[in-house]
Amino acid sequence: MRSLIVDDDETCRKFLLKALEKHGRCEVAITGVEAIEAVKKAFQSGELYDAIFLDIMMPVMDGRRALSFIREMEVRAGLLQGWGAKIVMTTALGDYENVRSAFHGQCDGYLVKPLKMSRLEALLRNLKLIPRAE
Repeated sequence: MRSLIVDDDETCRKFLLKALEKHGRCEVAITGVEAIEAVKKAFQSGELYDAIFLDIMMPVMDGRRALSFIREMEVRAGLLQGWGAKIVMTTALGDYENVRSAFHGQCDGYLVKPLKMSRLEALLRNLKLIPRAE
């Protein structure tokens, strides 16, 4: 699994990096703009991300705008809806409006901070990014 972690909070980045590295390659971005650049490079190289973990509240460009740009890039590249990266919002914003808005923007999952390993692993299994526990 190839993952992109996008978060301006160092603690969250470290948690996700430690949790995801055992499942494959991970890259890190701090802003939505950096995330879009990383996704552009992935399309150019042909090595697409399997999963992208996006914080909502970031400087320069927030996670919702980055999500929209990434989904637009996938459409322009000819990927059908559901065939692009699994995008998970990772945020302290757990209210109904933020969750609804994120899924309306075509995210695949939503994790509220503080992140917990059990919830992350369950979501990865549900998204079929890692095998089910036996």
